[in-house]
Amino acid sequence: MIPLQYFGMMIVLWPVVLYLVSWMSGWRDLGDVYEDRGEFRGERYYMRTASLNHAIEYSNCLSFSADDEGLRLRVLLPFRFGHPPLFFPWQEVSVASKRAWFSSRCVFSFERAVGVKLCVADALAEQLLLRGRGKYAATLE
Repeated sequence: MIPLQYFGMMIVLWPVVLYLVSWMSGWRDLGDVYEDRGEFRGERYYMRTASLNHAIEYSNCLSFSADDEGLRLRVLLPFRFGHPPLFFPWQEVSVASKRAWFSSRCVFSFERAVGVKLCVADALAEQLLLRGRGKYAATLE
């Protein structure tokens, strides 16, 4: 049985750790300019993995949504502290394919958050980008 003081310490430390992860990954920087106050619309992809700035990986805790207007991104509820929902208009998104030894990923860059990179698996990127009126379809070929 876990002593009560450890449970109390966990309740205090959990938001602190989440805030630090948000800051180290670049999510806070994205939230400063791309915070989404609208509804989560479009085709949805739950429990997905991505990394920010090639440093922090969000494993199976992200929800993506894409429609004609742009790309939306949220963290699952238990991990949401310090991670506001994000909305990226397609006209401010750049995409590049990155190949590594055993995998390839797509790297999303954002016009108003210079230096912050979002890396997702090719299959997910392809699905998301097709929702953006096929604007980036040629990028992935």
